[in-house]
Amino acid sequence: MRTVVVDIMEFDKTPVVYFFDQQDLNNPVQTIADLVANPSSFKQRPGGDYKAVLTWGQNDRLLAYLRKGNYRLQNFGKGENLDQLLAFSFGENPDVNMQLATVVNQAMTGQPSLRIVVQWEIADILYERNPRCRSTVARVDLDSDKVYITTGEVVEKAIQSKAVLQDARTCVVCQAWHAPRCVQTCRDHGLKVVRGEFIDAFSPSDPQKWVRNWLAWVLKEGTK
Repeated sequence: MRTVVVDIMEFDKTPVVYFFDQQDLNNPVQTIADLVANPSSFKQRPGGDYKAVLTWGQNDRLLAYLRKGNYRLQNFGKGENLDQLLAFSFGENPDVNMQLATVVNQAMTGQPSLRIVVQWEIADILYERNPRCRSTVARVDLDSDKVYITTGEVVEKAIQSKAVLQDARTCVVCQAWHAPRCVQTCRDHGLKVVRGEFIDAFSPSDPQKWVRNWLAWVLKEGTK
């Protein structure tokens, strides 16, 4: 039998290359607006602090994603009454997760009857701060045979274990740039999300490269 080689790279041999400097990273909203308005202006700056190399297909998806303007969420629903809270971790390092744990702790203090469900990285921080949280905070854990869990899998595990209830008024706590996916995933799974509380921070030295800054994050989210 003759072997037929299909080389899809022949259609995309010239990549799209963008250059960004530290000032760009310090001003995400303006940088994104400039990139969407004039992508070529980021191609003529070799020597920048950061370089992004994309295929043309990835580039089209990235720009379409950024044009929607839904890459980061602001807090919403502050006055809404709640039944439960679901918190998603961000990265493996404790820095952002410690801030998310503080938000969860404040919610617990303000409403002691609130059902609290958190991803294990946040749970570990809460348990260390206050061991009594072990009896009041439900933990969504990583399966023993996995090294990573998706946002959708966190929601599915929380529902399957009955840690969260689909007909309950829910607050989502997560990182602000992660929030569009977290909130939409919860709603796609039938959760009644009425409030969102978010932390706009990144983890510069995290083992997961895509959570180190907003540029790495949108490149991952926008090119999937």
